[in-house]
Amino acid sequence: MALMTRIRLLQTGLAAVGAVALDACGEAAPTTPASTVAPTKPAATSPSPAPTVQAAAAPAAAPTSLPSGPFPFKVTSATNFAAGERLEWTNKTADEFARINGPKITVENLQVTGNFTEALIASIASGSGPDVARSSGSWMSDFADKGSLVDIGPYARRDKVDLSQWYAQEEVLIRKGKHYGMPFWQAHSIFLYNKTMFTNNGVKPPEGDTWTWTDMLEAAQKLTKTGETFGIQMGYSFEFAWLNFIRSAGEDYINGDRTKTTINSAGTIEVFQWLVDLVQKYKVHPVPDDKSLGEGDLWLNGKIGMRLGGTGLIGSTQFRKPDFEWDMFVTPKHPKTGKRACSANENPTVVISQTKNPEASYMLAKFYADKFSQDLVGKLRINSPSLRSSATDQAVWLAPPPANMKIAAEQMKHAGSLSFHLNWLQWYNETTKQLLPAFKGEMSVREACDKASQIGDSLLRGA
Repeated sequence: MALMTRIRLLQTGLAAVGAVALDACGEAAPTTPASTVAPTKPAATSPSPAPTVQAAAAPAAAPTSLPSGPFPFKVTSATNFAAGERLEWTNKTADEFARINGPKITVENLQVTGNFTEALIASIASGSGPDVARSSGSWMSDFADKGSLVDIGPYARRDKVDLSQWYAQEEVLIRKGKHYGMPFWQAHSIFLYNKTMFTNNGVKPPEGDTWTWTDMLEAAQKLTKTGETFGIQMGYSFEFAWLNFIRSAGEDYINGDRTKTTINSAGTIEVFQWLVDLVQKYKVHPVPDDKSLGEGDLWLNGKIGMRLGGTGLIGSTQFRKPDFEWDMFVTPKHPKTGKRACSANENPTVVISQTKNPEASYMLAKFYADKFSQDLVGKLRINSPSLRSSATDQAVWLAPPPANMKIAAEQMKHAGSLSFHLNWLQWYNETTKQLLPAFKGEMSVREACDKASQIGDSLLRGA
């Protein structure tokens, strides 16, 4: 079958916004909330649990007869994997699924243009929604509570699905005792460094697990050359950036039951002061919207010594083939607590309630979570697979480059979720926005943290 004939466009007139909470590509942070989505509050859990969960709770035995058919059936799968390795994954998995299940069950990929979440809402409202879609913690609970998702728990229990096989985050899979999602990928924080720049400047590389924040700052100072290079760069966001440091210090950005913003706690303010000092005091990190070193991706252009980002950065670096040698290092420890942390965001596959064949749709969601699909996610460097056996396979996700790719598995040992909660996306975006003036030198760190917490708390109360 020709490459594009399996893909039908699901068109919207809406502008794309690229919210990482949805797609988790590994770089950008959420910027614009979908105007019609207001996630409801998940069951209270720890704000930064290790992203693992046992098999879904089974409040009742699986029924002896589950909805099945009609057959033959073509499962429609909403996707924004439109080019490159992602399109390759889309077509290879469609072929393999059809080989195993066809002609009884096949798959048709619906290519989403514009904002994925808003397109999905619009298609469901018009009765033309897909059978399955990749979901996000920023909207999964809202869709579940409105009856827009299928409880796949009975099918999973029938098939004896054990979620401990995956790096599964319960808060985006299970809602009020019902099982809605199958794991797909983990977008977690990573630390890359320009080995060539380290060598040329006589700086000892960050090898082993002894590096602390102090070591990283000292290296960044040696690598920074005014008008030429910056020693370090990360996104101006909690995910893939600030949360690594906040949680390493034993702090968090929200409390345990997700009812109070804790950005202005003494410990978190201290962390933000250190982060702002990278920019304003030591000048080893570019200010927001900095153009002093020109346009384009400063990391890929060889002008950044250490780059903090998400797992999508591995693929973009590998396939762009920059003219420098690069590698990965483990999250540096906090100099006092000795802890390290990183964020991880699960994007599972869910079944939309409008499907005319929930069993076939569940089978596709499960296939996306199983070995063939998960190995491709890793081999094509799309993101870190959720399936543990794929994520820890040295011939799959952990295969070089970079040479120390095995560190990706080490990162997952101290990874925590984004602590999704009621009105999370707006809360996340607004608190982030209040912190930016401190990095620009326009406001003190304490004042920025106070404002972020005040606005965050008002959104928590009013959502």
